[in-house]
Amino acid sequence: MNLEYFKTVEPISVVEMCKQLSHLGEKEEDSQQLLRVELFLSSGFSLNGKIIKYQESPSVQHIWLETRNQSETKSSIALINCNQIFGINIIDFDAFLRLKEERKSFRNIGLLELKRVNKKVEEEIYDVLKKNIPIMIEWETLEEKQRMIIHRIVAQIPSVFKSVLVDEMSISSFNDTIRSIKIVISDAEATRIEANAFVICVKTTIKNTIINDCKALKEKLESLL
Repeated sequence: MNLEYFKTVEPISVVEMCKQLSHLGEKEEDSQQLLRVELFLSSGFSLNGKIIKYQESPSVQHIWLETRNQSETKSSIALINCNQIFGINIIDFDAFLRLKEERKSFRNIGLLELKRVNKKVEEEIYDVLKKNIPIMIEWETLEEKQRMIIHRIVAQIPSVFKSVLVDEMSISSFNDTIRSIKIVISDAEATRIEANAFVICVKTTIKNTIINDCKALKEKLESLL
């Protein structure tokens, strides 16, 4: 597991984590899509299930937890006082990070905002390479969610370049090979160098955390230079 997330995470209470897990599932219509957790109770028991709702009053906070029998054919709902919970095990933590990031990132990224970020990133790339490398995007064809996904990747390009282009040899190799960066939305194509362009292929849905996506992009860039 990549530990970058934990270098910046703020302290969080069990109650707040219950609330976050509940909020992540608010847009889902089927509990099958929710994250499975294991709750450790002050009684010494533990419960395994999915938090489907969080509710609070001035004096107490509760969660609704869906649990299933061993055959997974029948579900039951438990109403649990959050003060009885002293620990939470998130069964698939990478999925939690991915969902949390997607919920945070999915906002209306306007075309003008994306162009501003693009220009800022081009300036940051110039600071690394001392050379103008235009970032080419087919602006007018982008749908709303595609703008968000591209914004998410483009903003990370300077940090990826800084981690790979660390000396004169790597910078010289890049400058000799790359004249532009092209961002395309594609599930089928692979990131590559084509006609002196570094073509970054972005998938139509978010399947990894941005940390893992940046790691993959860094490894791809290193292999191509």
